[in-house]
Amino acid sequence: MTVAVQKLTFEEYLKYEDGTDTRYELVNGELVPMSVGKGIHALIVDFLVDQIKRAIVELGRSDMAMSAASGRTVAQRRQTRDFPYS
Repeated sequence: MTVAVQKLTFEEYLKYEDGTDTRYELVNGELVPMSVGKGIHALIVDFLVDQIKRAIVELGRSDMAMSAASGRTVAQRRQTRDFPYS
């Protein structure tokens, strides 16, 4: 017997709460539990957050960058035209 998995939109994903501490990413409309990052992962996250914060200041924007705000990510790339990639 096959169980149909309900696909979520990105907007539904942003609002999703299951009452646990589990963090999820959205992959092709399906929730996938995220593993807990350790060691070098934490160092890379800190480095990337610092780089994003510098870019925000340089652009004079009011955005915020945090390392563990919600754990919500999307595996399918979403294009943003106003963020400088270098």
